[in-house]
Amino acid sequence: MSKEQINATRLPMITSARVGFDKAAVQKLVLSDEDKVFDLFHVVGSATQAIVKASKDYEDKESIEFRGSFLVINAITGERFKSGKLYLPSVVEAEIAAQVQSNGLVELAVTVTAEYAEKAATSYTYNIKSYGKEDNRAFDTMLALIPGFTPALEAPAAKEEAKAAKGGKAAPAARKR
Repeated sequence: MSKEQINATRLPMITSARVGFDKAAVQKLVLSDEDKVFDLFHVVGSATQAIVKASKDYEDKESIEFRGSFLVINAITGERFKSGKLYLPSVVEAEIAAQVQSNGLVELAVTVTAEYAEKAATSYTYNIKSYGKEDNRAFDTMLALIPGFTPALEAPAAKEEAKAAKGGKAAPAARKR
């Protein structure tokens, strides 16, 4: 392994542009294959704060700065970056900010992607692949309010694993009579 792959470059903040994907670079990438979804960078870390910031470049636009501890890996070059501040694409920032406000801590394991979008002013759109466990219990509670709708039940194997992880014993299987 080279030194660049082991040590991370420290940045004042992590943004797409600072990790190698400014607007021109993303446009060039997506225009090279309009049918492909490109992985740009992987983000892992923990967000403990979500702060709304006014845009320096666009009037009446805001973005959310996440504070915590973050490691980002450029998916094309393998270059690593660390920072205590992170900016994510708008497609996901409000959802994560709400989780930070609700829970006080959100662990992230995501890949930021880009793909060609004919109608977008930039010719591309960002998206996110999420690898962490999602907490959808609040949605299940709300779905239960819809008459005739039954929320999906947790898989039995997942229940057993969760109980074992907490140090409890799994319930014995029911006997047939």
